[in-house]
Parts: sequence; C-alpha cells; structure tokens
Amino acid sequence: MGRAVDTVLTFSTQGAAAAFPTALAAAPGDMLQIRSFDRSKNAYLESVIYSAGGGQKGRVLSPMMHDNVTGLTFQPAEVPSQWSLPPGAAVELVPADTLQASGAIAAAGTILMALVNYYEELDGADARLHSWPDIRGLIKYIKSFEVDLAAVAVGAWTDTLITATENQLHADAHYAILGYNVSAAVDVVGFKGSATGNLRICGPGPTSTLDITNYFIYESERSGRPHIPVFNSNDRNAFFVSAAHHAAIAGGAASVYPIVAQLHRKP
Repeated sequence: MGRAVDTVLTFSTQGAAAAFPTALAAAPGDMLQIRSFDRSKNAYLESVIYSAGGGQKGRVLSPMMHDNVTGLTFQPAEVPSQWSLPPGAAVELVPADTLQASGAIAAAGTILMALVNYYEELDGADARLHSWPDIRGLIKYIKSFEVDLAAVAVGAWTDTLITATENQLHADAHYAILGYNVSAAVDVVGFKGSATGNLRICGPGPTSTLDITNYFIYESERSGRPHIPVFNSNDRNAFFVSAAHHAAIAGGAASVYPIVAQLHRKP
C-alpha cells in the first residue's frame, strides 16, 4: 500500500457537432469510480486534460463535489488544455464516488478528457514517486531518449515499451523521469510500469505554450506532493510510455522523448 497517480481517460466520438454537455465514457480498462482508499488519507483530482477543439466547454461533477449541477465547468481555448485547475489546488475525492465527465464538439470528431487522480495511499499500489529535493542532489547524468509511439487509436490508451526505439540506459541504475518532449502534439502522455504501481502517471503533450521538459518536477513543486517517478533500468522491458489522442496517429508518426536523470543511488 502506498502512493499512486491514476490517469483516467474518457471520450465520446461524434458523427456531427455535439452540444454541451455530452457525456463521456471511460476508455477500456479505466473507470470513473474513485478507487477505494483509507479515509485517514486523502485523494485528489489534481488536473484535467481536455481536447475537443478550441473553445468547447468541459465539465466534471459528482454529488460529492461542491454541487452536482454545474460542478467544475471550464472552456479552454487551447488543445489540449494543460491544467483546468489552479496550480497548487486540487479537488478532494471520496472513496467509491463516481465522477461524471462531459464536453462538446463543434463538428464530427472525438471529445477527449483525462482526469489525473492522486492517492496518498492506495491498496495494492506503491508507486516510487519523489519530490524534487529528493532528486536534485543525486543526479549523475541527464539523458533524453527517443520512443517512437506505436499506432494510437481513438478512445484508447496506447502503451509503447520505452526501449522500442533505443536502449541506452545503464544497467541496474535508478532513473528519475523529470519530464518529456513530443515531436507532434499528443493530447495525453505518461508512463506506466512497476515504478508507477502499474497505473498511468500522465500530463499533456502540447508542442507549444507549455514547458513539459520539467513536467513532473513542476507537478511536485506546485502540489507539495511527490510526483517524480523513479524506475530501475532493469525493469525497462516492462516499462511503457502511454499516449492517448483525439484522432488516430499512425505508428511512428509521433515520438516522445523522456528526459531522465540517472541517480547515484536509490532515493
């Protein structure tokens, strides 16, 4: 039992314009119900990543939030939206509550929303998440490497092995994932493996307006909670880059470049 970040993907594919609020369904393998956790600890909705064409409304609500009428409603102009909640703020979650996600779209296409849920303690999970002060004094090398994404289908996660394109990580070394770059816009980018409790820890994948090279450092500092994943390179054959997008992406058409720090020792 330990910390976990769980990114929940929701979507709705429409054949024509869809008025707000159009309900979004969880992607295969994900669920909108909050996972059960010990009430002596806390869980938070930390960020909402939204993609439905610029200027379309999105909404997240539940009976356990402030209200179940308009809930958290926002209208970001950017695609994908980066944060729809203020830096440093988070919405407290209740075990087994079910969130509702909705959006709109101006023409035929897919509405996509990802909800990033942070659990201070979750049964069956023990993600290796750290804060920046845990990491910065242990850095031996900085390394970036290329991961050419496998084909990304609409309304589903695509997990690409981090060694799919290159395999230059040193054996039996601990690596902290500081952030990433993308070669083409991808709505949601993240990581999944034993070091993340086999749940996805994700952020947005824009090509402009946001520096994502230090994304997990920033998430840790803005929230005051550990967010920097640390994995052992010996687990590289079961560690993945996760991606989701509102439109299909052909295999190899987009690349993610994780930016990692090799550490002198395990933090």
